[in-house]
Amino acid sequence: SDNKNVRLAAATVLLNVSSHLKSIGKYDASIPDLFLSLVAKVLNCGNYETEAIVRTLVALGTALLVDDVFVQKAKSLFGESIQPLASQHGGKAASVGAEITQILS
Repeated sequence: SDNKNVRLAAATVLLNVSSHLKSIGKYDASIPDLFLSLVAKVLNCGNYETEAIVRTLVALGTALLVDDVFVQKAKSLFGESIQPLASQHGGKAASVGAEITQILS
């Protein structure tokens, strides 16, 4: 979207979804792929502001705590790309990116 508020809202939805997944701990088998592909689109499109990127990274980190399915699929999808991408968005994003990298290693 061309609207900053819409982009921030989309990142917030991802954060809310990941929190819900973490709290219930069960989900349909298609959810990890769908969720991670949406996260990848946000992180890689280049249109999102720092706050939306931070929220998306926190959403990813929260999803990685749901179970090992998310971790394995995220390893396959993101590899080593999270930290360099996160570092482009300042200290808070870099810190979250470092934690995600640690979980994925």
